[in-house]
Amino acid sequence: MALSAVTVGSWQLVEYVNHKDTATSDHTAPAPAPTGGAPAVTGEKFAISSISPFNAYGDNKDEHSSEIPNATDGNPATAWTTQRYNDQFGAYRPGTGLLIDLGSARPVGSVDVQFIGDTKVELKAAPAGTASAPNVDENGFRSFGAPVASGSGSKVTLKPAAPVTTRYLLLWLTNVPTDDGGYRGKVAEIQVNG
Repeated sequence: MALSAVTVGSWQLVEYVNHKDTATSDHTAPAPAPTGGAPAVTGEKFAISSISPFNAYGDNKDEHSSEIPNATDGNPATAWTTQRYNDQFGAYRPGTGLLIDLGSARPVGSVDVQFIGDTKVELKAAPAGTASAPNVDENGFRSFGAPVASGSGSKVTLKPAAPVTTRYLLLWLTNVPTDDGGYRGKVAEIQVNG
C-alpha cells in the first residue's frame, strides 16, 4: 500500500508539474510578429514622374501648365501659379491643385511644399491600386476621398498619420493669397518623401 501511495503521489506530482509548465507557457509565449501593415517611412526623396494642373471645378483645365517645371526646379523664387480668381476658394469652388504622378505606387511619408504667400493646402492620395490618373473633373476629384494631411503657411510639410502607398497625389489649394485685385496660388517647390 505504501508503494501505491508513492506511485500515485509521484504521478500526481508529474501531472502538476506538466500542467503548470503548459499553463505558464500559454501565458508567457511571445505574440507572433505582425505581418503586412503600413509601409515604413524611409525619408527617401522620390522623383516625380509628372505634374499636371487639376482644376476639377473650372473651365480652364490646363491651368498654366507651362509653369509646372517651376514647382520642382529647386528655385523657390519661381512658381507654378493658378489663374487669378475673383473670389477666394470656398465661395464658388472648393479649390484647385496639382496632380502628382510618382510613376508607380510608392510609400509616401510626407510632402514638403513651398508657396509664395501663405496658402492653405490639403494632400489627397488616390486609392491603392489606381492604375491611371483620375479625370480632371468633379468625379475625379471625389475619387481621391478625404485628405490624408493638411496645413497652411508658406512652407508646409504634409504628413499623413501613417504612410500612404499610392501612385497619384493631389496637392489641393483651398485658400490662396490676394494678388492683383483677386486671388492666386503660387507653388514654388514640391518634394515627395518616403
